[in-house]
Amino acid sequence: MLKRFAILTITIILASGMSALATGGGTKNKVDPQPASHDDQDGQKTPSVIVQVGTQQADTTETKEKNDADRELAEYTCWLAVFTGLLTVVSAVQGYFLCRQAHHLKKHGLELQVLARAARANADAAKDAAETARKQTDHIAAAERAWLTVAMGDAEVPSKDISGDLIVWFTPNITNCGRTVAHITKIYLRVRFCDSVSWFTHPPSYEDETDQPNDGSHRFYGGRMFDENVLIVPNGTAAPVRVNLTGPELRQLTDGGNTRLYLYGYVEYRTVGTPNARTGFCLSYHMPGTINDPLEGLARGWVIYGPGGYNYAK
Repeated sequence: MLKRFAILTITIILASGMSALATGGGTKNKVDPQPASHDDQDGQKTPSVIVQVGTQQADTTETKEKNDADRELAEYTCWLAVFTGLLTVVSAVQGYFLCRQAHHLKKHGLELQVLARAARANADAAKDAAETARKQTDHIAAAERAWLTVAMGDAEVPSKDISGDLIVWFTPNITNCGRTVAHITKIYLRVRFCDSVSWFTHPPSYEDETDQPNDGSHRFYGGRMFDENVLIVPNGTAAPVRVNLTGPELRQLTDGGNTRLYLYGYVEYRTVGTPNARTGFCLSYHMPGTINDPLEGLARGWVIYGPGGYNYAK
């Protein structure tokens, strides 16, 4: 920049000198100042001095403007540096607070994890406690409720001198082995002959068994339905329903084959804590010496024996 100003000043001075020479005459020597001093006071020397003074003033003005511009630039740069410094300080403070916040958030997250684990542990403990309480309640209810069993006791089935007009009744005993009253609402009972337990349907179909007539006469085809109300006190026994077989039917037990006699069904009742209690039973009359005897070694009489799903209590 200074070089440009110096070149511009030299150029202006040379131009002023050439102009003075041109005004004073072409034969005048630029170096000789004496002839010019005897000329008129308004001679050609004055413009040279005036040009030179104007040039110095312009140079001074331009230098001043340059200094003013440099000072403004310096001030702008200074304020820019101050503003940048302030931004740096603000950013540093903000970064500090962000770091502190991140630290607190991390600490809070760890505390939340601890609380979550404690909550899960408490929930598991509460669940275990609830399950324990439920089991205890079920155990108490099971201990206090009525439980019904079905048996034929020592009842015997005739096997000799079976006449054609003989009728044998089968009356199972229903006993309450629980601690509260049992309110019987329904009983299904059936007696039938089968060569194998495979003849039974699984699961039990009871009233809908396919080997019974579909004309409604199954109540007299070895089966009975009982839907009256009967109360059995604890340790009490009742025999509200029975079925029968005729002499010709009973002769199947003594014909030397593999036929077995079964008595089965269910009892529905209400009791404390269990409005829909049910007992299923299946009894078989065992006669030693039969072919392929699955109960070999047992004495003659009624035993609990049947296909899966027929003996249960719930």
